[in-house]
Amino acid sequence: MIGRHIALYFGSKGLAAIVNVVTMAVFVRMGGADTYGGFVLFTAIATIVYGVAMQWLRFSFFACYREDVGGNSMIAAYLVTQLVGLVLVGAALWLATAFGFVTATEAVGVGILVAGLACYDAMHEIARTRLHAGIVAIGVLVRSFLMIVLGVAAILMVGTALSLALAVGLAHIGAAVALSASIWRIGALRWQRSDMQQLLMYGRPLVPAFGFEAAGNQLDRLLLARLGNLAETGRYGAVSDLFRQLLIVAAEAIAGAYMAIARKHVIAGDRASAGEVLGQAFLAYVALLTFIPLGFLQFSAPILDLVFGADLRVAVEPALPLIIAASVVAVLRGYYFGQVVHILQHSRLLLVSTALHAATVLAVGVLAIPQYGMVGAAAALLLGNVVGCAAFLIAWRDNFVMRLPYGSAAVMVGLGLAAYFVSGFVAGGFENAYAGLACGIVIFAIAALIAARRYNLLSFNALVDRIAKRITA
Repeated sequence: MIGRHIALYFGSKGLAAIVNVVTMAVFVRMGGADTYGGFVLFTAIATIVYGVAMQWLRFSFFACYREDVGGNSMIAAYLVTQLVGLVLVGAALWLATAFGFVTATEAVGVGILVAGLACYDAMHEIARTRLHAGIVAIGVLVRSFLMIVLGVAAILMVGTALSLALAVGLAHIGAAVALSASIWRIGALRWQRSDMQQLLMYGRPLVPAFGFEAAGNQLDRLLLARLGNLAETGRYGAVSDLFRQLLIVAAEAIAGAYMAIARKHVIAGDRASAGEVLGQAFLAYVALLTFIPLGFLQFSAPILDLVFGADLRVAVEPALPLIIAASVVAVLRGYYFGQVVHILQHSRLLLVSTALHAATVLAVGVLAIPQYGMVGAAAALLLGNVVGCAAFLIAWRDNFVMRLPYGSAAVMVGLGLAAYFVSGFVAGGFENAYAGLACGIVIFAIAALIAARRYNLLSFNALVDRIAKRITA
């Protein structure tokens, strides 16, 4: 089962990552840093609103859903609760506009993005939890292709940050329609009050937790826009989004392949099997957070020149190591330990971690951004993620954390560092930077394949064996 999920998740998300990178490059080059900065601001505010109002529900459903015990009514309760949340968000935005706290333009941009995120995340979570990997793959690809098509149309026809926000929101809604195939054949959806109460009971500590989470992840951009300017925010956001895209696409695929299966083992009372799956997931994350960041750091100049242009790369270069480090810790905190929280039913720990995260980003950002600009923003985000991750490590120090395969992880990190130094030495012999980049990618790929083969990352050995059997058949 894991092998099939990995193939579908990684295949779809890998292709989606390529499309998303092209999309960001097109948005920045066609719209300019100011327009993209405005879009980043819309997205940051919408993410915080969504995090406070509705993101908790997605993870509450993941924790509470039981396919063999009232699964259909739980899905119905999820959708009804989501709809109520959207109505409340709409009412709040209308009141904020009426009292002059936000403009109508800001309310519309934020509202459509929140609606898009809510619809997409709801259908994605239902399909993922029900292990419908094929439907998830289709939804991921539909979202990516709609974003670039609608986004380019918005820039050409209108050319404003609001038009770009509307295009991206509609792309998420279109992808949600594709993902809804997961519930087409399960019959009538009738929600029960008990299911809604169960969602609310589990999700109660998640409401402030995801509010803090969203704020902590976006405060660096909001503070940079407030204390700096939109052009600087656009450049910082573009590079941060690019690198996050490279990591998060793979991180989501790893979570989709492992976490739902670990959860099934926990529900069945088989914690030993669940622990084994979580250990495999940890090694997969270590590989991801070693080879991609080191490769990106080694060849950032040709990559950023190709995607965004040399001017943007020069402007962001001083903050780049901190941007990369912040994203690495963020993925480990959110996509590994943050997922384990829901499997182990420790949702209150998430509140502690996210509150510490947000408070650290705010404090460091206010002190550092006025003087250091985007370097200060990246440092604030990095320190916030480190503090938030430390909360998980301290809380689980005598139980879960001590059982992780650190020895194997250290070997993979060493292999990644060897690839970093060898690729830098070899690439230095090429006059053409892109020839050196191609050679470096090969070196990192070989190192990653060695690690995958040695530790059977993402069921790599089984995949190779199947391919070999088909070739020799």
